Amino acid sequence: PVPLRRAVQEERKRVMYRVLRGMTGVALMALFAVSAYAKIDAGTVGGVWLFDEASGDVASDSSGNGNGGSLTGGVEWVDGPSNALGSALRFDGTGYVGIPDSDSLDMTDSMTVVFWVRSEKPMVDMWADRQVVVGKHYEEYEIGIYLDGQIHTYSSDLAVDYDEGILVSFDGQLPDGDADWIEGKWYHVAWTLDGTHEIAYVNGVLLGEYDKPNDGTDGGTHMLEIGRRGEGGLPLTGAVDDVGVFSVTLDEEDVVLIYERGLAAATGISPVELTGKLTAIWGELKTR
Repeated sequence: PVPLRRAVQEERKRVMYRVLRGMTGVALMALFAVSAYAKIDAGTVGGVWLFDEASGDVASDSSGNGNGGSLTGGVEWVDGPSNALGSALRFDGTGYVGIPDSDSLDMTDSMTVVFWVRSEKPMVDMWADRQVVVGKHYEEYEIGIYLDGQIHTYSSDLAVDYDEGILVSFDGQLPDGDADWIEGKWYHVAWTLDGTHEIAYVNGVLLGEYDKPNDGTDGGTHMLEIGRRGEGGLPLTGAVDDVGVFSVTLDEEDVVLIYERGLAAATGISPVELTGKLTAIWGELKTR
């Protein structure tokens, strides 16, 4: 009957109002930001780890690809680069996040990796003090930070070894004039690969370009690790936030958007907590 349908509709409205009223301002802002700024195709995302859980021993993958990671060793939850980015993970030089191999993390012709990093380790030796932030073994792809504000990468040579990739410094290139990784300061890093061509960015600034010997990279069976080199070595002492791996080469505009707006907003991917809350809302409404 019509009166019954109207009653059901009114009850649904009241439920939605109560649930939305119970959401925090931060959650609502995140919801609106996702719809307002999303530009990058979420279908090109291999994995997104926003580290917004703030507790627990699992780092959830917000991409929907199921690439959750386990916190192992000396890893703790800390504040991220800003209030808008929520929590982050700090590594004491013994811990890492391990993410099992999957097809969505195996890259070939093109790819992009982005993350925020804060080093807490003095780097005085080029090779002994280097720190790997994100990598699926150096025979697939790896991005590390080195002394003098440098970024260096590795990828597959499509045979049985690796290509050494771009080695570039932000010294003299950033607006704030930093010449090296300042201990305790957050920096946003992005690296893209398009065939043989690599580009590195820090804080949205294009630092340099490089053509490596072999085309693309090769997918393997290695675990993706955050906070150290794949299978151990070159650990990070510092913090990491908003890690993203893409199966395409993002352009400069995309990189700047992620730096300025955040990974979740730029891709339209909601934090896991918010996604779960919205799912619960619709689930409750459907039962009414």
